[in-house]
Amino acid sequence: MEHRFGMTKLNIKCPICKSGNLIFMFNIHSIPYFGEVMESTLLCEKCKFKDVDISLLENKEPRRYILEVKSEEDLFIKVAKSKEGIIKIPEIGIEIYSTIYSQGFITNVEGILERIQTALIDIKALEGINKEKIDEILKKIERMREGKERFTLIIEDKTGNSAIFSSKAKVEKLS
Repeated sequence: MEHRFGMTKLNIKCPICKSGNLIFMFNIHSIPYFGEVMESTLLCEKCKFKDVDISLLENKEPRRYILEVKSEEDLFIKVAKSKEGIIKIPEIGIEIYSTIYSQGFITNVEGILERIQTALIDIKALEGINKEKIDEILKKIERMREGKERFTLIIEDKTGNSAIFSSKAKVEKLS
């Protein structure tokens, strides 16, 4: 498959600063075992507001991916999460739901743990937060990132645009 990239300036004002025009960029490429995907980005030329998404260019059904992360090697398994994807790690009580501000991304299992760690560190700085509980979760995530603690990564997506790229992942239809 041929790699395709495009960029165009839109005559649409930024939803954040209301004055800059949005620039639309896309990158279409093929991911093994998954097919063609389009990474799309809207970027405000003035305030640098950025909205990113990942979309499959093939029809997919709503799906749930379940990966039992049992070894350090499993941390390198590739993951795609669309704007609509929901991430769950039951062992630490984490459920990340999509919001209007959600963005799609491609990373690996360790990258998801790193994103969660960063968010928890930011949350820990807020007033009225149980810092001891967050510290406990952060220590557990660090053990997970070192491959010392098993955990389950679940990604659910009603659009079918998220995935875990491994034969180790169990795939279920999402109703």
